[in-house]
Amino acid sequence: MSVTREKRILCLVITLLLAMEGCRDVTPAQNPAMTMEQQLNAFLEGEIAPEAFQLSYQVGDDFSGATALECFGNGNYHLESSVTTERQLAHFDGQVAANEIVSIAQAMVDHKIWNVRHGRPLPGDGEAVPTITIMVDGKATKVDCWGGEVVSTPQFAAVQDLILGLIKRISGGQILEVGR
Repeated sequence: MSVTREKRILCLVITLLLAMEGCRDVTPAQNPAMTMEQQLNAFLEGEIAPEAFQLSYQVGDDFSGATALECFGNGNYHLESSVTTERQLAHFDGQVAANEIVSIAQAMVDHKIWNVRHGRPLPGDGEAVPTITIMVDGKATKVDCWGGEVVSTPQFAAVQDLILGLIKRISGGQILEVGR
């Protein structure tokens, strides 16, 4: 295994562990003064360089399969998932049009995704917890939704659908993630 691949796997494991830690709502991880709304608006208004803006999506676990997408405002991305026909880990690195990332960021603002709240205090046993994280200059905010609540949480569902569409396009349909 290469050092880069080991680092990516370690990052994926850490991200999944943090997502399962019980984070319920949007959580300013390092700078409580900069909310997700502020990060997104600063990016959309050009106050944050595209390469300094990172959007991540994670869902799943080793047992049922996991998917992780990291993309930057300039369109660079890394995608890996074991949610494939053969349940083999698939990796994709490349670049999409930057406007695809801008469109997702704009949808997050339009749907005020930072207002997502859970209907139950904890996810069910084995329930997926899709998580969307925004990172700007090492400062992260995230929002998650219990998999069973995605359908009844339209602002999360709308953004997740855009992200899942991007994942399917990047992977040429190899990744079968449904996010729930």
